[in-house]
Amino acid sequence: MSLLAQRKLIRRNLQLAEIALSAGDARKSLKITQQILHKDPDDLSLLEMIARCYWKLGLMGDLEQVLKHLIAIHPYEPSYFSMLASALTVDGRIGEAIRSYRRAIDLTRRPDSSLLQLYQAAQDFQDEMVVHLLHSDSEFRFQYRENPDIALAQRGFEPREKRIRQWALVPIPIYASISTRPS
Repeated sequence: MSLLAQRKLIRRNLQLAEIALSAGDARKSLKITQQILHKDPDDLSLLEMIARCYWKLGLMGDLEQVLKHLIAIHPYEPSYFSMLASALTVDGRIGEAIRSYRRAIDLTRRPDSSLLQLYQAAQDFQDEMVVHLLHSDSEFRFQYRENPDIALAQRGFEPREKRIRQWALVPIPIYASISTRPS
């Protein structure tokens, strides 16, 4: 098959996949796209369609792999990092999501407000989780006092310039044994 014929086949199947996805049939769209992926496994249009299908289907692990492949092919596309950050957030991997949002912002000349809001929301959510851990986990609280960056990294969080102090300074309760004499 000539290169021109191959490109036409890919375009035609992408159109069919787009129609299926627009109609709400992400599985059919994914099937159509995957059937022709072998023709050009690095085709950005095909990989983007597959990523959109995985997102609609909630297959975050598969989506992450496709997005990392897209990033390897085209590392300066901010939308790939933004979508990866969203997938990581859904997966509960907030520290990695914050790094991906930051990379998307760095790659964008003028980041739009929605990207900045998502980035800020991820940071705020991480702060809430850290405050909860400082309140409820004495081991984490002790580690955070010693070295906040290491404590955060060990839990998969992104270190912040803004330190959370209110719970870091709460004393760790030490329970002394009370000796009683029999009466």
